[in-house]
Amino acid sequence: MLDSGKPVTEFVSESDMAGLDDATLTEYCNNAIAAMPAAVADYKNDKGKALMAVLGNVMKQSRGRADAGSVMAKLKELISAL
Repeated sequence: MLDSGKPVTEFVSESDMAGLDDATLTEYCNNAIAAMPAAVADYKNDKGKALMAVLGNVMKQSRGRADAGSVMAKLKELISAL
């Protein structure tokens, strides 16, 4: 990018920098919870690190665009409602 002399806007758009809306984040979290029942069960049995696996699934779905803090909060909210 620096060698080409092109402006940053040619490489990164505003949509690339935008986060996810709440509906999309909830959808990704629900998908991850459904796809990883063993990790969810482990988390419910006081194995906090198991939630990191579910977080990884959401980050994969969002291609890294999701905010990890927001994902963790949403996952905890959704799992506690189960």
